[in-house]
Amino acid sequence: MLNKRKIKILNNCPEIEWEIIAPHIVQRFIKNNQEEIIAKEYWARIKHYLTLPEKVKKQYFSSLLNNLFQSKSFISRHNKKAVEILLEDYASIDLDLPSFRKYFLEVTKNKEAINKIWEYLGAEHAKENLDNHPHLQTCIKESSITNLIIEQQDFEDIEIKSLLQIKAMKAFIKNKKNKKMINELVPLSLNNNQEISQIVLGLIEEHIRDTKIFLQLIESSMPRAIETAENFFKELNPSSDDYYKTVLLLCDSPYENAQLFGLKLIKQNISYLPKSSLLRNLSETRNKLIQQYLANEISNLLSDKDEFLNFEADILRTRNQKRKLKELIKKRIEKAIEDNVSSNLDQKYLAPLVSLTLGLVKEDSAWAIRNLTSLSIHGYEIKDLAITTPIKP
Repeated sequence: MLNKRKIKILNNCPEIEWEIIAPHIVQRFIKNNQEEIIAKEYWARIKHYLTLPEKVKKQYFSSLLNNLFQSKSFISRHNKKAVEILLEDYASIDLDLPSFRKYFLEVTKNKEAINKIWEYLGAEHAKENLDNHPHLQTCIKESSITNLIIEQQDFEDIEIKSLLQIKAMKAFIKNKKNKKMINELVPLSLNNNQEISQIVLGLIEEHIRDTKIFLQLIESSMPRAIETAENFFKELNPSSDDYYKTVLLLCDSPYENAQLFGLKLIKQNISYLPKSSLLRNLSETRNKLIQQYLANEISNLLSDKDEFLNFEADILRTRNQKRKLKELIKKRIEKAIEDNVSSNLDQKYLAPLVSLTLGLVKEDSAWAIRNLTSLSIHGYEIKDLAITTPIKP
């Protein structure tokens, strides 16, 4: 550890440090295998080397920056320090443009370092920072470099930190013309920056017809994205082969706003949809408004009597599937029996009811036995059911 006494000795005999000790300090720091307090002192010493006269740096530290910036360990573990050298210590380093560009590109392979660069460009004195840094100005103006910086970032997590970043992002987006490239930009449609978000949403509206992408938008919390998605779904042809699958995707969404929008489309275009299949697929939804819609509209949706009876009979035969819809049908049948209209109960219900008495679901079995017994008592002939009087002791 470099205590004050050692540092004083080194300052009195700098050539010894520069030639023998400095390379050891740099290597140890890059390897990152020392305690934090020691690493902090090593870094302070490295920063000191960067401020030495040019003659000394050329003689003893000509490879210092190469050693740092060509080390993946240094850039990944010390990305803030790497940016600090290039941006804040620029004046003392005195790099030519090709060298600066080379190190700049190495640093921008790291996402955290990229964020630090955009923060620097978005700081209070950003213009002054840029005016005093011609090499950085050049690199930012070079579209190939700024595009590379942007591409290195995760579009789902990218945070806009400066006006220069917005300008660079807009130029980057403008070059994305084909469908595949626009698909890559989709996460930016949900970006925290409204200007960037709206540009990408406009491209999606114009070029994309992928239902899954618009499902992502409607499931977001951003009003503009939701509006874009709703407009897309409204414009779909309800007579197309994929329309039915689309409304089911909306109703199966974990997000309530998407579910309710799906229900709205169903109500508007029910005449185009396969009603029996629709009821089956919606029967397991947890959305209370969709459940209420099913309960209220089941007999209306299945206007054909045979279709209606077959549908209810099929649902009664299921074991643990379609439970919510099954309970609705059980309540309707039970009410019909209680209202003494058993003579109107269609024969198609008998087989499912008898089957339920033999089933493994005790709740369904008890319900079926109770209601078949009530039917039998009211004079309804049930061949597969016999009522026996318990034997008294």
